[in-house]
Amino acid sequence: MHAAGYVPPVGNLSEAARRRIAAVILIAGIAVAVLAITDVGPFSNPPTEAERAQSAVEQFFAAAQDHDFKAACAQLTAEEQHTIEQRAASVATQEGLKGCDQILKVFLGDQLAGTRIAKVIDVRVSGNQAAMDANIRTPGSKGTKPVTFHMFLIRDQWKINDFGE
Repeated sequence: MHAAGYVPPVGNLSEAARRRIAAVILIAGIAVAVLAITDVGPFSNPPTEAERAQSAVEQFFAAAQDHDFKAACAQLTAEEQHTIEQRAASVATQEGLKGCDQILKVFLGDQLAGTRIAKVIDVRVSGNQAAMDANIRTPGSKGTKPVTFHMFLIRDQWKINDFGE
């Protein structure tokens, strides 16, 4: 029998060893919490396909705002680049313009550079296709205009295929 108030030792660990173990567990817990908060390691949260598709449209406008029309055109499918080149073909030939980036710069440069996404309404993804509904604000306009961007996933990159309305 044990005397009153006597607590038998738990295992063979000394008080100092138990404190060290408790400290290690506390530090490990803090490290796990930091990884979770900073969204890294096993807690990393890769972007969804909808977020990646939205990012492609945002990158297009960011490039245009920087007057980097080569980067803006890189966010378009080859088909959409070709469509832009065809629509401006006669004037582009007279002006000596070649390629999507030169056409965007001359015909839409300042207008496109001043266009902003006011609000993303919805992003939908189905397989290798995506659509993003947004309100955009163009220079000189008082309000916003609804636009739907249609995209395709090409070699693991979302590319704008159409600025449908």
